[in-house]
Amino acid sequence: MWWRWRVAAVLCACVAQYVISSMSLEGFELRSVLSSLLDMGPVLEPVALGVAKSEREVNEQQQLSAERLARVADGISDRPSMQPDEVRQVQHVGPGMRCGEKIPPESICTTRGVEIFVQSKYQGSKGGRHSWAYTITFTNRGVDTVQMLSRRWVFTDASGDSHEVKGPGARGVTPVLAPGDEWSYQSGTALATPTGSMHGSFQFDTLVSASGEEPAAFDAGVARLALSENNKGEQPPCPTEADETLLHATSVRATRRVIIGANVKFADKMSDIEKDLYRFVYDVQINNAREQAVTIVGHNWEVATRQGPPTITLGEGVGGQAGGAGSEMSTKRRLPAGEAFRLRGLLTSREPIAIASGHYVVLLGSEGGEAGEGEGQAETFEAEIGPLGLTLHATTGVPDWRGERAEADEGVGS
Repeated sequence: MWWRWRVAAVLCACVAQYVISSMSLEGFELRSVLSSLLDMGPVLEPVALGVAKSEREVNEQQQLSAERLARVADGISDRPSMQPDEVRQVQHVGPGMRCGEKIPPESICTTRGVEIFVQSKYQGSKGGRHSWAYTITFTNRGVDTVQMLSRRWVFTDASGDSHEVKGPGARGVTPVLAPGDEWSYQSGTALATPTGSMHGSFQFDTLVSASGEEPAAFDAGVARLALSENNKGEQPPCPTEADETLLHATSVRATRRVIIGANVKFADKMSDIEKDLYRFVYDVQINNAREQAVTIVGHNWEVATRQGPPTITLGEGVGGQAGGAGSEMSTKRRLPAGEAFRLRGLLTSREPIAIASGHYVVLLGSEGGEAGEGEGQAETFEAEIGPLGLTLHATTGVPDWRGERAEADEGVGS
C-alpha cells in the first residue's frame, strides 16, 4: 500500500506545480521547494520582458537568456536536434489561417503552452511601399521550460503574392521561457499594396520537460492577421500553397545550436549582365544558442549553376564585410553564449539563376580567452548555411536541381 501513497503524493505535487507555474513571482519559492522534492532540476525565476528599445537593452536580454540557459543546460548543446524546416509544420489551410473570413489586425494562438499574441499597426507609405510595425508577445502558460531558436514569417499582399522570411531567434535574442515567463519584441514589414496579411511560426526546443511532451523540438504557430491602412479588420486573400521543392532567397539552419540565418538579394548596380556577371548581396546572422562561447574561425561559400563549375569562396575568419562595408574580413569572431553577429558580403554567379550554400567553421572551447585561442586542442565543426535560391526576382523560387547535376557529373566521369 505504501506505493499508492507515494504515487498520490507525486501526483498532487505535479498538480500543485502546474497551478503555481501560472502564478507570478509569489509562487517562486514554493515551486523551488517542489522542484527539490521531486528532483525536477533547476527552477528559473519568472520574468516579464517588454520590447527592447535600444541596442543596450537587446544585449541585456541576450545575456539574460544565456545565463538562464546555463542554469538549466544539461548536455543540451550537443544532443541530436531537428532542423527548423523539419520541425516546422507548414500549413496554408486550417483554422489559424481563417481563409475567406474577415480577420482583425491581431491574432493569438497557443501551442504546447506557448501563447503567441501578434498585433500590427500601419506606419504609412513611401515610394509605393506600405509599411507596418508588429509586436509579438510570448507567454509561457505551460509547465515546460523552452527556448525559441528560429522564426518563419509569410507576408501576403492584396494580390495574393507572398514572400517568406526565415531567421534565427528574433532581434538577435533566443529567449529562454520558463513557466510564467513573458517576452515581447517588435519588428516590421512592407508590401506593395495597402492591405495584406501575415502568418508564421516559431521553432522551440524544450530544455526542461515537466509535461513529458515529445519530441523536444516543436513548432508554435502564429495565426493569420490582417495588415490594413486603418488598423481594422480586412478580408485579404490567403496565400497559395507553397511549392516546398523550391529554394528561396532566405534560409535558416541549426548545427549544434549554432543557428545561421541567411538571405540574398540581387545587386543590380554591382552586376554586369552583358558580361554574364551577376552579383548578389548576402546578409547573414549567426546566433550562439549554446551555453558556452564559440569562435567563427573560417567560412566557405559555394555558388552552383546548371552549367560550368561552381564558384567557391573560402578563407579564414567570418568573411564578408561586417556592417556591409570595407574589405573582406579574415578575422575570427568570438561569440559569447547567447549573443549574435551579423555580416554582409557578395556572391558572384555567371548565370541569372543559381544556388548558394556553404558553412562556417566553428571552434569550441575558446570561452574566456581571445578568439582562436587553443585551436590546436579545441574541437571544430561546420555550421551549415542553408541553400539559397539566387534569382533576379526575390519572390521567385529556384528548383533544387543539385541532385540532377550530381548524377549528370557522375555519368560523365563513368
